[in-house]
Amino acid sequence: MQQKKSKVTNCQSNGSLQLNHGTFHKFEVEFENGDVGEYLSKDTDGGNKKFPVGEVREYTIEDKGKWGFKIKPHFPKPTF
Repeated sequence: MQQKKSKVTNCQSNGSLQLNHGTFHKFEVEFENGDVGEYLSKDTDGGNKKFPVGEVREYTIEDKGKWGFKIKPHFPKPTF
């Protein structure tokens, strides 16, 4: 798993999955640096909220083999 930072160029809904913890909505996210992966959200618009097109976002991307690349947003820890 690697932490990266890039501008989001595309984020689109790609169906849904029924898992043990409920329904998850799939989003295909593309970045300016060429990374493409899937993001799962319980919210029907979660992908667009976490990865708005045109915004630079920090994220981690992990190769899950036959399940493809999975993307997770990374948020900086607040300083007190």
